[in-house]
Amino acid sequence: MKRAFASLAIACMLAASGRARADDVVIGGPGSEPSAATATPHTTYFGLVSGGASYRRLFGLPVEAADIGLGFGADSRGLGLYVRGDFEAGRADRGLTTRTFRLGGSAEGIVGRFRLGGGVDVLRFSVWRVTDSTTIDELGVGAFMLGSLDVVRFDGHALFLGVRGDVDWIHSSAVFGASATLGFRL
Repeated sequence: MKRAFASLAIACMLAASGRARADDVVIGGPGSEPSAATATPHTTYFGLVSGGASYRRLFGLPVEAADIGLGFGADSRGLGLYVRGDFEAGRADRGLTTRTFRLGGSAEGIVGRFRLGGGVDVLRFSVWRVTDSTTIDELGVGAFMLGSLDVVRFDGHALFLGVRGDVDWIHSSAVFGASATLGFRL
């Protein structure tokens, strides 16, 4: 299963990077001869805003959380590059409250309305103790894969649905999670 998913991801990224679309190239003005010298790649800059829900297992405890994300990036020639910041507020069944702040970057292959990619981030993870309301704070690193579908497009913007799977290394342990989001590309 992992090999099939990795093969699909690589195939999508290769297809996106080799795909030429008419709207990716601007040819010289009226009356000019189109040539390779006058072709200019089209780059579009975006802001991202997203929100959703996530689930992860933290040292054996299930944690459900609300996510909010902001980002900035650019799309060019079937590739999107973004800098992202995310905040996650969660709660475990035994009353533990968690907070996670993430800062990282991602690369996404773009094929029509679909995007598939991955990235890395650094994070600060906090857990509030139930007994005395003090916090345990840890720094960590993470890697993630993500995919999205542009549901509605208008004037160069898009409303999208996204999924993300990640693994974080916190306090010498791997923490796995998944999330679903609704977002807007400004």
